[in-house]
Amino acid sequence: MSFDSGTMTFAVFEVEGKLTEDAVAGFAANVVPPINTLLADPISGWVGPRHLLDREILPETVLAGNYLHLSSMKAERKVPASLLRAECKMREIAEMKRRDLRFLNRKDRAAIKKEVHDELLPTMPPTLSGFPCLFRLTDSFCAAQALTANRHDVLVAGFKKATGLNLVQWTPEIAAERLKGLHAESLQPARFAPESSADVSLSPGIGAEFLTWLWYRCEQTDGIVNAGTRGDGPAYAIMLEGPLLFVVEGEGAHSASLRDGNPLASVEAKAALAAGKKLSGAKLTLAQGDATWSCTLDAQAFGFRSLKVPKGNGATPDEIFQDRMEFLQQFLGVFWDLYCQFLDLRADPEAWRRTEKAMQQWVADREALA
Repeated sequence: MSFDSGTMTFAVFEVEGKLTEDAVAGFAANVVPPINTLLADPISGWVGPRHLLDREILPETVLAGNYLHLSSMKAERKVPASLLRAECKMREIAEMKRRDLRFLNRKDRAAIKKEVHDELLPTMPPTLSGFPCLFRLTDSFCAAQALTANRHDVLVAGFKKATGLNLVQWTPEIAAERLKGLHAESLQPARFAPESSADVSLSPGIGAEFLTWLWYRCEQTDGIVNAGTRGDGPAYAIMLEGPLLFVVEGEGAHSASLRDGNPLASVEAKAALAAGKKLSGAKLTLAQGDATWSCTLDAQAFGFRSLKVPKGNGATPDEIFQDRMEFLQQFLGVFWDLYCQFLDLRADPEAWRRTEKAMQQWVADREALA
């Protein structure tokens, strides 16, 4: 999955500093070494967007309009576990016969395993892995398929080495600070469970609060929301679907995953809300006219998985790419607008008190229908 075709999987990052076309030279200086230099130790670096062996990092290969499109790549040799076990077992059997033993001790087996691994490793074909990254030169925007801690660290370190600049991921907490100057850690955890439910003193984070609020809002407005930070922008249809992930911090069960049937209307979803759990993952669909976007949202980290964007009118690869980028920007614009609307409520104690009370009643009403 990349940014020029298919679905897009990414987290959003902010470049701390000014990124220009001159950065191409920095990425080229940190290109992955030739694959024929791969020995026992892995090699890694930057490559162009065309394939994972695309070492030609030039303006004409990595620049598309206002976007810089590359991939972070790693090559290594690996011995498949099944092959290693089989080869070790043959070597152990031969050694036991040679020494007339019924078994080998742990030290001998470990020595054989290392010996076999070291012999096999140079004969293994390279294993390539990588993830695409997108940088917009007109502002500080970056999107990268770096949703794991390891990929996050590789991206931040590799970008710093190539450009001298820092990258900061827009988690729900960072986004709240950047968009509204709101420090999420200063807020009291939201409580959506009815007052009669067991107290939940800890929170899975403001991102899960936002997604739970968005679910509530969708049901209150029949799935119609308005963009704009004040909710005065164009109207969009919005829908949440399963699979759903509910989370809570504290004693007892910390998460619940619902997949089958219509999980939003299920007894299990009602029970999760009543127990103080918040919605932290769901499929999110956004529509306006004939245009439809859909992705699976991880609300705790603001990770967007398998985002499908509308089909544009572009005929050439460059035109298709630009269409996709415009649709990506439109989707994220609406998403951040909705988050800003939530943050405005969250920052206003009186408005949030009313919203929280209404959501508690919403949960209680769902329990009554169970």
